[in-house]
Amino acid sequence: MIALRLVVAAAVVAGPCAAQTVWSMGSPWTDLNTVIAAAMPGDIVLLNGMTFAPFNLNKGLTLVGPGTIQPWIPFPFSYATTLSIPPGERAHFAGIGFLASGPPSPGVGTHIVHATGTVTFEDCIFEAGIPHSLSVAGTILLHRCTCTPSPSSSSHPNTNGGVHVHGGVCWITDSTLNGANAHYYVGFPDVIAGTPALLVSFGTVSVSNSTLRGGFGFAHSLASTMMPGLPAVDVQGGTVSITDCTLTGGTSPGGQPGPVALAGAGGVAPYARTTLTGGVGSPPGAPSSGSVAQVPQLVGMSIAQPFRLGLTTQLIATAGTSQLLGMIAAFDPTPATHPAVLGPFLGAVPTIPLLVAAPLPVAQVVHTVSVPNQPQLLGFAVFAQAFQLEGAFVRVSAAVGGVVH
Repeated sequence: MIALRLVVAAAVVAGPCAAQTVWSMGSPWTDLNTVIAAAMPGDIVLLNGMTFAPFNLNKGLTLVGPGTIQPWIPFPFSYATTLSIPPGERAHFAGIGFLASGPPSPGVGTHIVHATGTVTFEDCIFEAGIPHSLSVAGTILLHRCTCTPSPSSSSHPNTNGGVHVHGGVCWITDSTLNGANAHYYVGFPDVIAGTPALLVSFGTVSVSNSTLRGGFGFAHSLASTMMPGLPAVDVQGGTVSITDCTLTGGTSPGGQPGPVALAGAGGVAPYARTTLTGGVGSPPGAPSSGSVAQVPQLVGMSIAQPFRLGLTTQLIATAGTSQLLGMIAAFDPTPATHPAVLGPFLGAVPTIPLLVAAPLPVAQVVHTVSVPNQPQLLGFAVFAQAFQLEGAFVRVSAAVGGVVH
């Protein structure tokens, strides 16, 4: 076992980390916006279980929960947390709920998270937003996150949810994503369509070890139209690779056809070791449609739990073939590309080799990481990725990782 001590030592050799300030919310720091304004890139903010209003962030900070970002009042209806991280900086969010202002009821305020730049989300929750729960473009990592949108109000139109990727590179692992269900609206149109769990308009997305469900359709005697269910994943552009996942289309009502689980109408969607179940309807939905192909050689990746001081975690790669498989660690998630590498990879220097193995196809290759109980490692970021040979090419997994907390 190669402990994280070696990774930290390599980082020290590569160059000293910038000094960090740890801001602990609570007296005297009760206003999150004040702390964000005063903090410098690289600083750490501990939320300490408190609740704060949606905010704007334009610097690379680390926010560590438990904590909640939630509108305090229902009006106006729509709220947003906007993360605009400049080039060369990174933001991290761990253990935070980005919630709507209350349970579905008249007057509830929705809450969307917009993220651009380089942002890592770990163990975060996203609720109903307009038009999505989470909208991203840049270098985005989601690990052990949950998207649970729901219609916020029969009096509020265009309430939707799910994750929308509209550019860059997005790695999603160990997450549960649900699309928003269609719902009735007292107005015109009187039925608001649901959403997929994952909508990709452009970019490169890799999803591994996750569960995704499309939004349900809607039918009502008072409504002028019926809405069918939605796919779990809708690839309208770009490329989405899916490994070791479960995808289920939403339910369509009133004799409408069930949706597919994976739709590749405008993009490319290879998958491996993944269950595709079309949604309930008449007839039931097919597993997939469009430019979708089963590619067993794809490499899966998972991380068992976050990096926590004094504890261990496991990095788990799932082999696509019996060729050599390697795993590396890096301190910067910035992706790179190469003609011989099938997918974006952690390309920043330095990278630290963790293991080399010759597994059987579908075998799991596990690497255990021990985090020393040293407070100075708080906020230290580490990422990992698996590589596997395939003839003259190399396939790569999704990247996993995050900050020590």
